[in-house]
Amino acid sequence: MTFLEKYASIAEIATVKSRPDLLELAWEQTRGTMPEYNYHGDMLNEYWARLTDEWPEYQFHLLGVGEEILALARSIPLHWDGTVGDLPEGIDGAIERGFDKGNPNTLCALLIAIPRVRQRTGMSAVALAAMADLAKERGFGSLIAPVRPSAKALYPLVPIA
Repeated sequence: MTFLEKYASIAEIATVKSRPDLLELAWEQTRGTMPEYNYHGDMLNEYWARLTDEWPEYQFHLLGVGEEILALARSIPLHWDGTVGDLPEGIDGAIERGFDKGNPNTLCALLIAIPRVRQRTGMSAVALAAMADLAKERGFGSLIAPVRPSAKALYPLVPIA
């Protein structure tokens, strides 16, 4: 059973490689869904814009009927030896490793953003399942995800650790 058969409400999974025309619309519809401090990290500012240019097949949007943006998803392939000790140091470590080291064997989730009108509908779980399917289709043995604490936005000056 394919992903689309499992989730019939999704009309299409469109990668940036196949549908670069959706980039601006997806960002516009998910703008304001992330805490402001997410836009100001030195490491992310250095690498983020390169994701869609250099890894477009790992960036995707879930589309509903009429090409409604249901989710925006960003990920990066990287090398991970499978041990806890080798996990990247959060999202900064993951994106740096994905661009600076070769021989990827793992897909790392970087972002799933859901438009406000679609939040609390389970769409993030659908997007994560799509990302896991993408990892499997590309032959990766694992999908990892650096996740920030849910209340982190309330304490932007407190270090993530």
